[in-house]
Amino acid sequence: MSAEIETKNPLIPEIYDLVWVATPILFLALTIVALVSFSRTAHRSMTELFVWLAIILFVPVFGPIAWLLVKSSLRKSPPVADSGVQPE
Repeated sequence: MSAEIETKNPLIPEIYDLVWVATPILFLALTIVALVSFSRTAHRSMTELFVWLAIILFVPVFGPIAWLLVKSSLRKSPPVADSGVQPE
């Protein structure tokens, strides 16, 4: 008698196993990339820092994507030139 046990599910294709393993790994990698990008960016205030950090960490997929999109749009906008005029 052979003691081999067949663990293959005939109803679910094998690609689903790969998707169920790869998807969380990709989401984790996206979050790590967003956190590294976030840590290298200067922030205007502590409120902005904590709000973006909460969005990146607690909004699973859309938070890191939103940060990366906002960061790329901030990079494309030209810096505001200082006119040298002091407010009175």
